[in-house]
Amino acid sequence: MSVGFLVFAGAPTYVVVLLGAVLIGFGAGLYPTPARGLVSDLYVERRGQAFGLHTASGDAGGVIAAGLAAAILAVASWRGAFLPVVVVLVAVALALHVWSREGYHVESVELDIAATARRLLGDGSMRRLLAAYALYAFTWQAATGLLPTFLQRSKSFSPAVATASFGALFVVGAVVKPIAGGLGDRFRRDRLAPAALLLAAVALSGIVLASGERSVTIGVVAFAVGLMAYPPVMQAYLMDTFPTESMGGDLGGMRSVYIGLGSLGPTVVGFVAGRASYRVAFAGLVGCLLVAVALVLVGE
Repeated sequence: MSVGFLVFAGAPTYVVVLLGAVLIGFGAGLYPTPARGLVSDLYVERRGQAFGLHTASGDAGGVIAAGLAAAILAVASWRGAFLPVVVVLVAVALALHVWSREGYHVESVELDIAATARRLLGDGSMRRLLAAYALYAFTWQAATGLLPTFLQRSKSFSPAVATASFGALFVVGAVVKPIAGGLGDRFRRDRLAPAALLLAAVALSGIVLASGERSVTIGVVAFAVGLMAYPPVMQAYLMDTFPTESMGGDLGGMRSVYIGLGSLGPTVVGFVAGRASYRVAFAGLVGCLLVAVALVLVGE
């Protein structure tokens, strides 16, 4: 990722920009799954809270990055905005090297993708959990991509207020995720996860139906609580469910599927909004969340 951002910052042509994007995407895709696998190895009894802190750090980083980017762009070009990212990534890599209690082992690894596919798709319960997470990812991608536009077009929010409401998703996530993860260590995760999705569905329904700015804003905060509480609880539950010897590969396989399907969210919602309205499009997301609730409950 560091190399990719360096290429990005110094790219003289669009082709080189694409090369930098490929390198960044490759590194960004490699990091999360082994990071979660490492967290699972280090924390077993309090795995939920560990996942909550781990995922919340991403939201906190996103908020900090947005402010840092705005500050840099005020005094430098867009190329300069990528240089602090390189510094931070190198510092993180060095910190992981120094703090790690594990050694390095260079050896060949068999990527038994077929076996992973059989474990994820051959079991009915796992298929339902995968479908539920795909619907969650679909909703998450659509909400993060189009929520400000929805608030401006359907609720007549000013751009500033709509953007602030969007930012609340990440601020709330940084607070809620550790709490949700800790609750998952104390209560049944397969019940807490659908409860979070149900809260998100009810809150999103309120956003769609409400007209006052205060009511909509409260709905956005409640929506963020439900939406952000789900990942640490469900990911800890999945790591408990996967076989110990393949949990990293199984999580990676599941992430590939639900992130890939979830990436269609903004396109589909944007298409529906263009043909009908944003109100109809976001009402469809409520349906996605309710179906996900049912799949998780039945999946057990």
